[in-house]
Amino acid sequence: MPSKKILIVDDEEDILWSLQQFLSNKDLDIDILTANSGEKALEVLANNRVELVITDIKMPGMSGLDLLTEIKNRYPHISVIVMTAFPSNEFKRDATLKGSLYFIEKPFDINILRNKISELLKKKNQFKGTVSGISLADVIQIKCMSRVTAALRVIEDDRQGIIYFNDGQIVHALCDDLDGELAFYEIMSFSNGILDSIETMDIPEPTITMPYAALLMESARREDEQSQPPDTRPDQKPTPAEPSVTAPLTTPVSTPATGPCSNISEYYLRMIEIPGYSFSVFITTEGKILCADPDAPLGLPEISTLVLHNFLKLARKASELLGFGKRLEISISSKKGFAIIHPLDPETDPDRHLITLFSSTGKLALARIKVEKQIPTVASLIPLTPPK
Repeated sequence: MPSKKILIVDDEEDILWSLQQFLSNKDLDIDILTANSGEKALEVLANNRVELVITDIKMPGMSGLDLLTEIKNRYPHISVIVMTAFPSNEFKRDATLKGSLYFIEKPFDINILRNKISELLKKKNQFKGTVSGISLADVIQIKCMSRVTAALRVIEDDRQGIIYFNDGQIVHALCDDLDGELAFYEIMSFSNGILDSIETMDIPEPTITMPYAALLMESARREDEQSQPPDTRPDQKPTPAEPSVTAPLTTPVSTPATGPCSNISEYYLRMIEIPGYSFSVFITTEGKILCADPDAPLGLPEISTLVLHNFLKLARKASELLGFGKRLEISISSKKGFAIIHPLDPETDPDRHLITLFSSTGKLALARIKVEKQIPTVASLIPLTPPK
């Protein structure tokens, strides 16, 4: 197998010579090409199959960042390591959004650079490339469930954002001049584009601590809110991670159910015996409410349905992709409580679901058993279509 080619770009000839000498050894089976300017580097790339470019930033003429932009536009398969003596946060943001996820600070230990080159070239033997035919939320869930450490570049027209994953957790995001959660929500608002999955060894300091499920639910809530006409949007909605801001999860007092759901009053009486029970709501996969607990805090079933049915759709899609089958129970937990989403009958009636919310005084394992025990009794009593 022929040696892989790397290109070193720096306007200082002594640095080019030194790097060429120090990197040429039997441990790295590489051919080293050099260029003393960004313009010369593009000429070399046009005539050689290069796997990796190591470039300085401050150079006369075409800067390293301009070169980085050209490389990512013309040769997206090429990885780029940026060398700089001035690694400010603003510089790293600019370089990252232009396509580099790898940095090394001058002066540097040559062994660190050698190891980084070795790791990057090993990753070249793995499958990679852009992702198509699948939604952004689906890709994010698959990455989180697969516990990857990587970055996901999302490109829409002339805009792009980057989401960082560390061991399956979303830890950072960049988009335009935004960082953290706001950048994540902005990326999730992209209507279409290209998803580019990138392996990275340089994970930034965490700016996001919210679990990925809560992030996806909140982004779905924001998308639904933006889709409403301006004059119908509520002034403020609670986020799914903080449901108690609007209405604390409290034990209901068994108000009798009325209308088409009046025949399930006994179900609600049995549910309030479960420690931590707050309320429950029966929904369709389209997010329509079939029955709601009459003791639920005002408006909370509607908000829960709005958020959780979007999450349910994403989870079902992920389940299909991962081959988990039809039977899909979902539990979502936080310090303030947890929610259980359960199909009424995964085999014959996969489109009706029960959402049950519990406060932090409840026990998830016990609640799951109790909820599943109630479903066969109540399933036949729930309307097939929402009440008019």
